[in-house]
Amino acid sequence: MIKVNQQIVKISDLNNSSLTKEKADILKQMDAYREVYEYATFDQLDFDVSVKLQIIESSVLLRKSGARFATFARSRCNEKYWKRTDNGGFQLLPTVSPHQAIDDIFYNGHEYAFECATAVIIIFYKAVLNNIGKANFNRLFAL
Repeated sequence: MIKVNQQIVKISDLNNSSLTKEKADILKQMDAYREVYEYATFDQLDFDVSVKLQIIESSVLLRKSGARFATFARSRCNEKYWKRTDNGGFQLLPTVSPHQAIDDIFYNGHEYAFECATAVIIIFYKAVLNNIGKANFNRLFAL
């Protein structure tokens, strides 16, 4: 079930020309669950669905990037954008814009290896970046 502004939303009421098939499919799936998805506004609902779509797209892009899975001990990153920490994590260099560093993982994946937990975070960051744009992403994730 989906609620916006404390009102139950009928998915059939949302099917208009601006709603993509992909968004409609996600909304139908959300509506079918027992869990109640609550939003203050339709813009919040749209943002959530858009991020869900971007997560799927970012997952596919990461798979195609050439990045490899590795343990924390064997992780690696492009040192032009990241510092590999002692525990195998990646720390953004202060001279690099956040969007460039995230995008580099997808463009130069062959230079990266990380474990599943890092992959999930990278996918989430890429999804948010694609949804809010470079300027907003850089402002939110600047050091």
